[in-house]
Amino acid sequence: MNKITRLAGAIAVVALAQSAHALGAGAQGQEPSLINFLCLGLGATAFVVWGRAVFPQAANAADRVVARNSNWRLFWIGLANAVAAALLIVTMIKGAEAGLRFLPPLVMLSLAGLGVLVFRGALGLWPSYGYLILGKDAAVGETHATLVGGALLSGLVLLFPIGLLFVAYTFVRALGVSVLLIVKDKEVVSP
Repeated sequence: MNKITRLAGAIAVVALAQSAHALGAGAQGQEPSLINFLCLGLGATAFVVWGRAVFPQAANAADRVVARNSNWRLFWIGLANAVAAALLIVTMIKGAEAGLRFLPPLVMLSLAGLGVLVFRGALGLWPSYGYLILGKDAAVGETHATLVGGALLSGLVLLFPIGLLFVAYTFVRALGVSVLLIVKDKEVVSP
């Protein structure tokens, strides 16, 4: 691993830990601040930069899925899967409240799996947003485009509530990218 990869990983851990702490404080009745939302965006962007460096084949496959499919197709596929996952998780939570003790770990595993799927799709989306801002013909590397895309998404949080809706739209699209990577894995992986 090079220095940038290690630095991105360290920033991701610190920023996401700060965001997790803020979410815990929010559960105790304290309001999360703007700094916490920006830390979440910084952590997610650093995590995507780290992921693109550590998993280049997965990043290239996600780039191809984003390039081959329309934004709305990715959104509708992601939305259908997000609704199905939400229904499954809510059903498991209700079962856990009814006294089925084995369900809380399954809920946590389901949420973690959903996070991994969104991360896998985000590997392709963050740079695509960067290239939208910089232009497709910009002579910048993927890391630069990923950072610009992450800055866009982090900055959109400041445009509450519309910015949060766009970020949610992005996460649903990332789920759609990941689902297409799973469904069409052989087609995507082949050059």
